[in-house]
Amino acid sequence: MLLPRPLRRATIAAVAIAALVPLTALLPLGVASASAATAPAGTTVIDSTSSQITYSGTWRTTGHPSDTGKSIAFASSASSASLTFTGTTIAYIARTSSGSGISNVTIDGQVVATVNGYSATTKYQQMLFGTSKLSGGTHTITVSRTGKKDASSTGTGTIVDAFVTLASTTAPAPAPTADPAPAPSTEPAPAPSTEPAPAPSTEPAPAPSIEPAPAPTPTATTVPVQAPVEAPAEAEAPAEAEAPAGSTTVDSTSAQITYAGAWRTTGSTRDSGGSVKFSTKSSSASFTFDGTSIAYITRLTSSSGTSRVAIDGQVVATVNGYSPTTAYRQNAYSTTSLSAGTHTITITRTGQKDARSTGTNSIVDAFVVSAVPSTAPATAPISTHRYEDCPAATVTVTTSRELMAAVSQASPGTVIEMAPGSYTGQIKMAANGTAANPIWVCGPRTAVINVGSIQKDHGIQISNSSHLVVAGMTVTNGLKGISVVRSSHVTIADTLVDNIGYEAIHLRAFTTDSTVVGNTIRNTGMRNPYYGEGIYIGTSDGNWCAQTGCQPDRTDRTLVMGNTISLTGAQPIEVKEGTSNGIIRDNVIDGSTSMPRAEEWVKVKGNDWKIYNNAGKNSSLHGFAVNGSVDGWGLRNTFYGNTAPVEAAGYGFFIHEQGGKGSSGTKVYCSNTVTAAGSGFSNLACIS
Repeated sequence: MLLPRPLRRATIAAVAIAALVPLTALLPLGVASASAATAPAGTTVIDSTSSQITYSGTWRTTGHPSDTGKSIAFASSASSASLTFTGTTIAYIARTSSGSGISNVTIDGQVVATVNGYSATTKYQQMLFGTSKLSGGTHTITVSRTGKKDASSTGTGTIVDAFVTLASTTAPAPAPTADPAPAPSTEPAPAPSTEPAPAPSTEPAPAPSIEPAPAPTPTATTVPVQAPVEAPAEAEAPAEAEAPAGSTTVDSTSAQITYAGAWRTTGSTRDSGGSVKFSTKSSSASFTFDGTSIAYITRLTSSSGTSRVAIDGQVVATVNGYSPTTAYRQNAYSTTSLSAGTHTITITRTGQKDARSTGTNSIVDAFVVSAVPSTAPATAPISTHRYEDCPAATVTVTTSRELMAAVSQASPGTVIEMAPGSYTGQIKMAANGTAANPIWVCGPRTAVINVGSIQKDHGIQISNSSHLVVAGMTVTNGLKGISVVRSSHVTIADTLVDNIGYEAIHLRAFTTDSTVVGNTIRNTGMRNPYYGEGIYIGTSDGNWCAQTGCQPDRTDRTLVMGNTISLTGAQPIEVKEGTSNGIIRDNVIDGSTSMPRAEEWVKVKGNDWKIYNNAGKNSSLHGFAVNGSVDGWGLRNTFYGNTAPVEAAGYGFFIHEQGGKGSSGTKVYCSNTVTAAGSGFSNLACIS
């Protein structure tokens, strides 16, 4: 059929602009249907009901089992539908019918094709437009109703069934692996021939009879003719997905994922968390999360079929899990445009497959909840005294006796230097400098305070002191490492505390405005792991009468910053009820082969603490925790910017509250990153 001259010019120009070729990278040549079951590996089918599609004008919905997602959107008045996507490839899928008209297709605001939706009989999941020649990056495709039609059509409706996207990649394909794909050979292929064909004659086309007649002397157009080209070679396997900064990866084994039907487990070191769940029967997997962004991660195999993706009960995409070679950690579906709040994503096995696949498996590797722009408090550098800042010595000591004598005689501005060597027994210090002229006790790591036994005595015991800096030396082989009592503005900086019977560094008994910074702590709880904290702030309420006159131990405004802690018997960091307004930041904690008497890296029982930018790994249960078991405590604490690869069954952040959920005023921001936490990000919804 010959196009009118203006339309011919526009269509030819559009084809030239789009460099339009058959979408062989997306659908096999000769396949008329563009169903998700024939979309190739790595594609994402975005259903007409998806919130990713923006509709303008009046659109209505009808449906048939043969439509993508069992429904379409159609318009019989001025209207358009737009999808913004990232990649080089896009296809527009429609249902063609006897009542459909002509639509314009634009890419990034430029018309690239005029397509005809007419067919004498209804046809489902038809690709009316496709291109694989876009530049890399983000694009917007828009389908607009023209109000024109084929002379044979009874109407001018525009129909949207789906869009199909495929991101470009130059990543090399993963090498073939011996890891078996889930049960491809034993699963019977679906029997399409036994399913009755749709009855097009009985289904009404979208409201053609009530549509106003077109303008006089209507013109007709056809889909731009494209010359066949040779099918390209099999595409390289896509690159493995990496979780972005600030995101939370929920592995397939997580208790947060609800599985319905029969699912089994197989694994490879290249899977997220080392394993996947797969199903060969009617089944689904659901995950409820808080946020505006979600990604479904899968393993592509030669035996995988198609899966339907629904958000909050509404189908948004049908994805194809087929790949001729196994590809790990593939982003099968993602969206960043959800409304703020709680959502549920559900992956459902369809029982359908790509024609090339040997099975119809559905596979769940992980879900990734991406961070949204954070309202968490901004962080700023905090200046504090460090070993490298030690001034020139005013006195040098070589023995424990000389050291304690020098401290007892020190005045504001005194700088005591410990020479390398061994300092035996317990060192007691009481000294008072000023803010402008603190007292310094400095020594290299080779200046070693060796108590001699983990059964008794402290390495350094500081009491009734102020504006005192203790920095650099090693403390070892004591019942406790360094303790500070009834003091203020004391800094413990850059020491090594190793092989200690109980806790390494303990601030208590109304010690205020003090700092624990840059220390390396390891091998605590060697006498009794129950008391083997790395850094311990305050006093348990059970000891208030013995230690603090039956009053809460208000060891307040403590800064715990930049310490490296490992091999502790109990929590690497614990702050007790009674303490307030402290900061725990920039610490690096490793719970590997340790913490036999602890369930978390950091336990907070005080009020109004800020815990941020810490990095832990390998916990025994949770990453970070608040314990509100003591009335009036465990309140208003804030967590943000922390990294928590938990590698355990608990939460990244576990908040124990005496009242209902949220009653403690604890804030856990979504800017924290949690991975490999069996129970999930937190038992409290995160704040963006």
